[in-house]
Amino acid sequence: MKKFSTAVLLTVSLTGFLPLHAAWSAGVCEWAANAPDKHQVRAGDTLWDIASLFLHNPWCWPEVWKPNQSLITNPHWIYPGQIIVLNRLNNSLSLEDDNPSSLTPKQLGPTIRSTPIAHAPLPLLSAKLQSLFTRTPLISNDSLPNAPTIREIESGRVIAGKGDSVFVIGDVGSNEQFDVFRVKHSIVDPDTKQPLGVAGLNIGRVRLSQHSGSMHKFQITRSEKEFSAGDKLVPVSDSDLVPLFPHPGKIIDGKLAALLHDGRWARMHDIVVLNRGSLHGLDPGSMVRVVRQVRIRPNENPLSNPLKGNKQAIGTLLVFKVQERISLAMIMQARDAITIGDSIISPDAEAP
Repeated sequence: MKKFSTAVLLTVSLTGFLPLHAAWSAGVCEWAANAPDKHQVRAGDTLWDIASLFLHNPWCWPEVWKPNQSLITNPHWIYPGQIIVLNRLNNSLSLEDDNPSSLTPKQLGPTIRSTPIAHAPLPLLSAKLQSLFTRTPLISNDSLPNAPTIREIESGRVIAGKGDSVFVIGDVGSNEQFDVFRVKHSIVDPDTKQPLGVAGLNIGRVRLSQHSGSMHKFQITRSEKEFSAGDKLVPVSDSDLVPLFPHPGKIIDGKLAALLHDGRWARMHDIVVLNRGSLHGLDPGSMVRVVRQVRIRPNENPLSNPLKGNKQAIGTLLVFKVQERISLAMIMQARDAITIGDSIISPDAEAP
């Protein structure tokens, strides 16, 4: 693997996701053939967009990140107006100095200096894609029986909306705010055929207004669909707001257990469920490859015996929500349709 200079860290750490390329599966860092000499960051850019301009391979991230964490602590500090420069002589990326006078040596004294920032730092993904992360709840099979559940709606009504009150049974702990979701998919492990959990649709938010031993009263503070008895509650978590740092997942193998939409096939930016979780080495930000068995016959004779199977990489997933034995991921790269039963491996592993 090529070694990049320290200067590359600030912008190579943007390379969470890149177009599929032959080098992607080979674990080699390569510049894109049509990489520009420089790029001025614009409002509306994302880290994904910028990474795809310069590099083929997202897995340069650990190579340049780990040795230099003391220098750059947050790869999301890239702002509109900054200019990213590719130095083809020393194979490095850097931020162009926006103050030419700083090149002239001058004597400085101790003082406080600040530079106003006109824009927020670039997000990893667009706001539309990031909203899917917080709007797609996941409950493992172990915790499902204890998930707080809406039992009744105030005044005996069948449905409720913003401003109404609902009565909830189950242990709510010390939490006061919950997202409400409706179960849409029961997840079954494609290997063991055992239930893994449920995923659903985020339909709103409630706030605790009265705590009691067996049934608690909540007020609906946001509703995008009518609430009804049986809807589940999940505590609002600050972890959903933490930026993801893409990195190679440590997982050895696993499979896609479900697609969170109607239909048989999934493509880029669809959300899928994996039959692996924190117990298997996954955490939010893990990147994994999707591979599929390819059967090769020596000729077109349908009666001939197939040669040994080979697994071909067909996509990349970003894991964003993790339970012990199950996790949610978004398809970030795809060169073929992806479906239930496809295998997942670490991007650092060779496809069997």
